[in-house]
Amino acid sequence: LQLCWIRQNKLSSSKPLPILTESEIIVLNELISDREIVIKLADKGGGICIQDAVKYRQEMISQLSNTRFYKKINNDPTIFFQTEIVAYLEDAKKQVWISESEFQVFILQEPYTLPKVHKCLTNPAGRPKMALTDSIWSPLSKFDNCFIKP
Repeated sequence: LQLCWIRQNKLSSSKPLPILTESEIIVLNELISDREIVIKLADKGGGICIQDAVKYRQEMISQLSNTRFYKKINNDPTIFFQTEIVAYLEDAKKQVWISESEFQVFILQEPYTLPKVHKCLTNPAGRPKMALTDSIWSPLSKFDNCFIKP
């Protein structure tokens, strides 16, 4: 989880995390900037995986090409639904129900896979993260969980 935060908020040596030395921060920034690798949490066990970016993309294409689970559609409805969700969240921001930083958290990220290193260390298959927890409804679920109390 911390590595995800690091990737999104590139570390600077002026604001080091107390658990990392300055040299560790430099190395992490180099890893984050390296476009030849992909850094993800492992599917199981809480490990962190560093994979070759080409192999990672091939696994994503392989996952999406599986017609048993995915079907190509003529029109992408995602933009319509995302527009509605963003409008709702912008209204929540305008009403001061959420802050700008909270608004940014709610915006959906692109799909990804988690490497199944518990099955194969050298060339792990990926578990796609496209379930309902990472769908276009995810931002509203986060809003509901964080702000709406029973």
